[in-house]
This record gives sequence, structure tokens and C-alpha cells, in this order.
Amino acid sequence: MTEIELKKKGIDYKIEKYSFSVNGKALADDDTEGFTKIMIDNKYGEILGVVKVGAHVTEIICQTSAYMFLEGTVDELAKMIQPHPSISEGLLEVANNLIGKGIHP
Repeated sequence: MTEIELKKKGIDYKIEKYSFSVNGKALADDDTEGFTKIMIDNKYGEILGVVKVGAHVTEIICQTSAYMFLEGTVDELAKMIQPHPSISEGLLEVANNLIGKGIHP
């Protein structure tokens, strides 16, 4: 879902955005334009929506699609190991920020 859809449906949600400007892979590639944004349900932490913008995001969107299909939670996503440096580690950063354990707000 989009943020607009969540608001229209009156869903209690939380949102976090991670900029590629602090991502190791994006910095190494000198391609720091972009971000990952995740929206979760406040009650269970279920991932309700994801927005990814930037180079190579089509290579990693399947991870969040799978979590959403399986009704995965942000806590589960935060436990997933991501390679470093990689664009996909932005998922880990966003998830950890959502649960209050992030190191790159």
C-alpha cells in the first residue's frame, strides 16, 4: 500500500525512510541518489508498503515482496542478514530504525 492508501483506510502505521547517501555500496559506486521507504502496521509490525527509488532497486525488490506476501514483520526483516556493501542492506537499516535499533537514521 502507499502512504495515501494507509491514511484513507485509517490504518495505524509507522514509516521510515533510508537514504542511499549513507549506503556503502551507493557511495562506492558514486550513485547515492535514491532511498528505501517502508511502512508498517503499528500493532503487529507487518510490512504494509515499500517504496524503492534508485539504481539497481529492481534487483532487490523481490525481498520485500516475499516478506509482504508471507505477512512478514519488521522484526523478522531486521534479523535477515544482508551483504555489505550492498543496496539491499538498506532494508536492514530501515527495519532496524523502525524498531529503534538503527545506526543510520
